[in-house]
Amino acid sequence: MKTLLSLLTASALAVLATAEGSPISLSVKPERDLLLAGPRDAIIQIELRARDSDRKRTTPINLAVVLDRSGSMAGAKLEKAKQAAGVALDQLGEKDFFSLVVYDDEVEVLIPPRKVRDTPAPKARCCKKKTANSAARPRN
Repeated sequence: MKTLLSLLTASALAVLATAEGSPISLSVKPERDLLLAGPRDAIIQIELRARDSDRKRTTPINLAVVLDRSGSMAGAKLEKAKQAAGVALDQLGEKDFFSLVVYDDEVEVLIPPRKVRDTPAPKARCCKKKTANSAARPRN
């Protein structure tokens, strides 16, 4: 059901993005060029781009990145989520706000909400060991 819903959403966005004069464009890139037949997990990068605006953004963004570091996200899934978070962080300005939360069987706020300019190396901290898969972390 989730797959069907995802495909319908992607299809609707594709129709919108390909309409003449559309304010957005859509790019879909699978991780691999070929996929084996049958039920498989696949990682697909979906990129939406808005047309450049004539107006400059003045309202700060408050971005909260929440990473699932449970066992089900082990390996490539968690790494891709971290990469996506890094791409989002690259878009923030110094007046924007950022926070980082990780969870598995527990929730931990690694970076409470604060201005990006007041957060030392937010992108590097997003990819640190604290965000690593919980199966690799020692338990008390």
